[in-house]
Amino acid sequence: MKTTRTLRLLSFLGFLLLLAPFYDSCNGAGFTRVQEAADAPVWDTTTVEIDSLSTHANVTAETKADKTQDVFEEYKPSLVEKTYDAIVDEESFTGFEIASFLIFAVQDITFKEFKEEISKSFKMDDWYKDIGMFISFLFDFIVLISFTLLILSFLKKQKLFARLAFTNCILVIITFLYIIGLEKSFEHIRQIKWGYYAFIITNLLIFYYSRLASKRQNS
Repeated sequence: MKTTRTLRLLSFLGFLLLLAPFYDSCNGAGFTRVQEAADAPVWDTTTVEIDSLSTHANVTAETKADKTQDVFEEYKPSLVEKTYDAIVDEESFTGFEIASFLIFAVQDITFKEFKEEISKSFKMDDWYKDIGMFISFLFDFIVLISFTLLILSFLKKQKLFARLAFTNCILVIITFLYIIGLEKSFEHIRQIKWGYYAFIITNLLIFYYSRLASKRQNS
């Protein structure tokens, strides 16, 4: 009975984690944009040199500009803001968003155009790096299986549950290995977000406890 409650909780958590940040294809786009903004030259538009203005007016304008810049430099996000950005991370794709890529792509192009794109990709030397839609296709199954596991956790289908849990683990690990090994946009491990790791661990736990439940049912 305890194992059943654990499976229900883990199944619900696994499905919920699909809303968590999984992957940032821009190598930390938020941090990159902040750094670029900091490194970019700052043009002082507050100081306007006009012959009719006195030197004192120019100095005053420059002083105000310096004070304004100091305010921006001294600003530091609070712990709550940092925690929110780390947990939510609006710059990253969730599991549901990755799964939706293929659906939207199919809606936007015809079957003929889709075949032409596939044929072009296979003619490239690094064609295996340009199959992001394949990962989206796998995530469609991952979302479907995760939802099915949530439903089966309330039913007495331990063998089917264990098989689907094992299948989901394999699919998730394949997508993870593909991203860090072949995905073009992957440059740094920071692009893999906490949701991905939590989802993998949760699915491994689901498979482990489903095996225990299946053995108890057979004994």
